[in-house]
Amino acid sequence: MLTILAVACTSDADLVEFAPDDMVAAHNDVRAEYGVGPLEWDEALVAVAVDWSRNLAAGGCELVHSGGEYGENLYWTSATATPAEVVGAWAAEVADYDLDTFECAPEPAVCGHFTQVVWADSTAVGCGAVSCGEDGGEVWTCEYDPPGNWVDEAPF
Repeated sequence: MLTILAVACTSDADLVEFAPDDMVAAHNDVRAEYGVGPLEWDEALVAVAVDWSRNLAAGGCELVHSGGEYGENLYWTSATATPAEVVGAWAAEVADYDLDTFECAPEPAVCGHFTQVVWADSTAVGCGAVSCGEDGGEVWTCEYDPPGNWVDEAPF
């Protein structure tokens, strides 16, 4: 009897390096503006985020949500980014969000990234980013637990 074992090897060469503390601080700075408690870094969420970022990179870095069990924010840039820039882009969506009624402006406005960043019930975050290969750029994924953005619920 012949048994063949295939081992999948993945290289970390595609990973975008960043300091987890910088990503947590960027999130928590925004959350503090709205009186929301801090997030903590979660390595299990990092693994999910890295896997999804790699999946997106394999598909040409088109932003498509995983549909997984966690809250999720995605970001793409044609250059490079820092955690502060990534979270800052999501936080900027507040410009289209009514903080009194907790409603987003009509399409094409997008507010879900902002509301996930400040979702009060979310307590953990893990992020991963990979390069988009020969075309350049980076794709970033952050996963949140518990997930936010429940219909008809205010984020905080």
